[in-house]
Amino acid sequence: MFFPPLSSSSQRPLTNTILDGELVVDTLAEGQTMLRLLLFDCLVMDGVNVTQRPFSRRYASLLLQLLPSFQNYLKYYPDARMMHPFEIQVKHMDLAHGAQMILEEKIPRLLHGNDGLIFTSLESKYVFGSNSKILKWKPPQENTIDFQLQLRFPPDLKADASGNTPDLRAKPVFQLWQHESGDTHVPFDYLDMDDQEWEKWKQSGEQLDDRIVECAWHPPSPDNPSLATWHIKRIRDDKSTANHKTTVSRILQSIRDGVSEEELVQIR
Repeated sequence: MFFPPLSSSSQRPLTNTILDGELVVDTLAEGQTMLRLLLFDCLVMDGVNVTQRPFSRRYASLLLQLLPSFQNYLKYYPDARMMHPFEIQVKHMDLAHGAQMILEEKIPRLLHGNDGLIFTSLESKYVFGSNSKILKWKPPQENTIDFQLQLRFPPDLKADASGNTPDLRAKPVFQLWQHESGDTHVPFDYLDMDDQEWEKWKQSGEQLDDRIVECAWHPPSPDNPSLATWHIKRIRDDKSTANHKTTVSRILQSIRDGVSEEELVQIR
């Protein structure tokens, strides 16, 4: 993509720049969709390494320099918009004390999905990998783990009295496996699927066995306190292995220590 100079005094287009953001699909009116890149951080700007600067300055460079120059460029060259694979925006951010307003008013109006809130320190440098100064809050149903799903069908004793032939018409047992090392996966837990959901999967024609599936933990419901199980949120064809067992352990701890939305908005 082409980015214009950051200032009118320069004739050289923006180069040697590394930005951080997320690509989303916004659903517009009448079901139309728009691919947008929401920028929220900057590592290198026009050849200058800015990772040691505080987040407030890095974000300001996006909001006050890069975006205005880019929008001004599109104003004078509107046809250039058609050449870009996605629209460029800077992700809007709010102060932490506005969490309740964000949850109740802003998130419901989003044109794309949302799985939680990220709390970032204004003074934090850019950290590669895990950053202890960034907190991510997710509602319980959005704390997910990627497992390898394996189906175990009961034997078809009518077709084979020895029990060596599986009954592929029956409802199987759903085993969830976690990654251990290399290509090795090991059993972790079982997934409970009601008959109605199983029928939907069969009718969809999707092959579930040996697929990587993203699962959310559903705690016991008030009307059925004994039922707590994993549920499939989506199939992860972009992954060839499940989450490693150390990652699984961390996410389970996060689920156990989870902060509810009610508790979150009370934090000051």
